[in-house]
Amino acid sequence: MSAVHFGLQADEMLRTWLPGEAGRTLAALRRVEGESPEALADEAARTLEAFTVSLDEFLRRVVRAAAPVLPQFLSARSARPERTTAGGFDPDEGSDDETEVEDPLDGVDDAFLLLFLWLLLWGGADHEQRRREWLLRRRMDLYTTLRSAWAQAAGEADREAGRAAAKSELRRQARPDGPLGQYVSAYARTEFWIGVNAALRAVAERNAGTFAGYRWSAVLDERTCVRCAAMDGKFFPLDAPPQIPLHPRCRCLAVPVETRQQTAPPRGQTFGNWLRKQPSSLHDELLGPDAAAFAAGRRTIGDYVSFRGRYAARRRAP
Repeated sequence: MSAVHFGLQADEMLRTWLPGEAGRTLAALRRVEGESPEALADEAARTLEAFTVSLDEFLRRVVRAAAPVLPQFLSARSARPERTTAGGFDPDEGSDDETEVEDPLDGVDDAFLLLFLWLLLWGGADHEQRRREWLLRRRMDLYTTLRSAWAQAAGEADREAGRAAAKSELRRQARPDGPLGQYVSAYARTEFWIGVNAALRAVAERNAGTFAGYRWSAVLDERTCVRCAAMDGKFFPLDAPPQIPLHPRCRCLAVPVETRQQTAPPRGQTFGNWLRKQPSSLHDELLGPDAAAFAAGRRTIGDYVSFRGRYAARRRAP
């Protein structure tokens, strides 16, 4: 199993798990009670903290599922899939992939693979700090918003009106399409991919004799933004890894490249080659009104980031 295969399968697992857990979290947020903006914000923060704990527990299941196929995980030789589903392993039952594949990581420190599992789960040593900072930002932003809603409704005396206005604002924010709904989804997806890429970097750096650097790998589907698409296939030396994630919810991978493959072109097709085979409607959605120049071969995807920067942020991977 290649890193790309694993990433896509794990992404499908996350997409299956996240709506239910996020829905329960948002429902709990809409039921929060409190006698002041501070109390409401504190209780909401505790609910969000419970969500982050649940996410960590889910990631532990992903780690257990990944363990049986770990020796195949970093295969830099495998051809890239266009798309895959969560069929390679199951978070409860472990791997059901019985294909015999030669280990592409002969020479890599086997003991270090245990650390790889830890990094995959925690996103490196910074995971807990990121979690605390995220919860603090959510609590402070929410307190500021609820205090404003309370003050506007209550004036100098009407406490009941203030409390009702603050609770109404919290319910609005906790809708699936509201700010808290977006934050919950973005945190889970971004934190997961930070962890995967941190693990890939750590393994490559620990085994510098095997790997020369990284190849940027964007997902070949309609959800990838034009900035990530333009980076797909680019090589980065080991001492200058790519800055992934490029944006919240970014699904790109920094795939380690073996030394002997350093000068070889990317295996499989790049995002640009894949996109040329897709319907013109997707060209228009991703690249904008000048998409015909790409279809005709007069421009690359990178040209749209350089010269049509407004399209770089037009689409975000959900």
